Amino acid sequence: MPAAYSPIVRTFCQLRIGLMNALGVARHEVRPSTSLDALLPIGVRREVWAQLRHQGLRLPALEDSERDRRREPWLVVGGTGLLTLYLQTWYAPFFAIPLMLVVSWAGRHRAVHFPLGLRTVGELVIYATPFSEHRDSGYRWTRNEIALKVRMSVAESAGRPLEEIQPDTKLADL
Repeated sequence: MPAAYSPIVRTFCQLRIGLMNALGVARHEVRPSTSLDALLPIGVRREVWAQLRHQGLRLPALEDSERDRRREPWLVVGGTGLLTLYLQTWYAPFFAIPLMLVVSWAGRHRAVHFPLGLRTVGELVIYATPFSEHRDSGYRWTRNEIALKVRMSVAESAGRPLEEIQPDTKLADL
């Protein structure tokens, strides 16, 4: 039987190597407590994120800002309204779905925010470590890792930032 290994440490090492290669930072600059905002400034974030994903890391997609997420539906409604007025036909509102897809696609280049409001390299590592690797490794999770992974799952399901989900948060309140 192979020796047990920590999939979280494995993911962290892969992420650290990827960041060292992409950013040219020293090994000691990438720690679990390192701020993602400090490590990946917005100007290079999309490029570095794409490089890390290309290297095989299972990173989630970057997200739009809250302002952009609130603005997109109004762009679709306004565009559909203008199209309806221009075409003056009853079927013009059916263009809303393709218009929504175009607006969403066009805005993807502005997606530069970390999913769930992740703040540190350690949080990103736990988020990016797949469950299947835990099951196959023989590694036993610590209580803190379990608590963080559950908070991430609840935050993702509820569409809330991670900081809003605390151990004492009631599901009924979400």
